[in-house]
This record gives sequence, structure tokens and C-alpha cells, in this order.
Amino acid sequence: MTDNAIALQSEDLCSTVRSRYQADRRTKASPMNVYALTGRRKSARRDQDMAKIHHTDYHDTRIFWSTIAIILLCVFDAHYTLMILERGGAELNHLMDYLIKTSLFGFFVVKYTLTALSLFILVAYNKQHFFKMFQVRYLIYGFLFIYSVLVGYELIIWPGALTEIYPL
Repeated sequence: MTDNAIALQSEDLCSTVRSRYQADRRTKASPMNVYALTGRRKSARRDQDMAKIHHTDYHDTRIFWSTIAIILLCVFDAHYTLMILERGGAELNHLMDYLIKTSLFGFFVVKYTLTALSLFILVAYNKQHFFKMFQVRYLIYGFLFIYSVLVGYELIIWPGALTEIYPL
């Protein structure tokens, strides 16, 4: 084979591979594939991508259960806040105080929506580094701890709260 023939043959092969690659990239994945529900992106693909902001679609089960626990603690916090206010307590957050006086439904919707939206963003970027010091997922664990302490404190200051939950 001559050099000319080899060059033509390799050029044909490259154009075939290139056109096949472009065709594959243009077709969209089926929404019914196995990864549509479970996801497959556990981390960034390349080391260079770790320096950029990226998100994953597969998350650790600890993140999942921490998120569920925070949402439940948010609901308990709203309930205990209203019970404490009925017994003469005061809301220290001015926005929530205004919403409680205006509309209880609005109070609950704003409280729940702010918490859920914040968690959605934190979970999407849980592998990112916060101020290059620690990963965002540790913020989720920190919020879980803070909410647990808050609900525990509300149970302590609510007169008779533990006897209503655990009757003697």
C-alpha cells in the first residue's frame, strides 16, 4: 500500500468515527432507561472538573436520610412553635412572627418551602467544597444537628410536652 492509500483509508476511518460520535451525541437518551430513576453521576468525571462547580445525580443514603430528618424536624418545629405561642411564648424571628399573625398557612408554607428549597440546593451540590475548607454535605449534617437541638429545646420549654408525648 502506498502512503497515499493509507492516508485516504485512515481519513475515511476518522470521518466515520467522527460522524458516528456526532450522531450519538445528538440523540437523546430515553427517559425510560435504567439511569433515569437511579442516576449514575456519583462524582465529577475528571480531576479538572473537581475544581469547577458540578453536581451529581446519585447521592449517599446518609444524605437522603439526613434530608428526610431535617424536613420532619422542620414540621415538628412549626408545630411546637405554634403550641408554645398558644401558651404565651414569643416568636423571635420577625418574618415568621409576621407570618404567624397574618396567616398560619402562610407561615407553614414559607417555613417548609425555605427549608426544602435550601436542602434541594445543598443536596445537589453536596460534593462541592465550602470556602475550600469542607464539603457542603457537612452543612447538611450541621443543619440536622441544629434542628435536632432546636426541637429538643422546644420540647424542654413546652410545659408538659413530654407527658403529652409519653403519658405516665
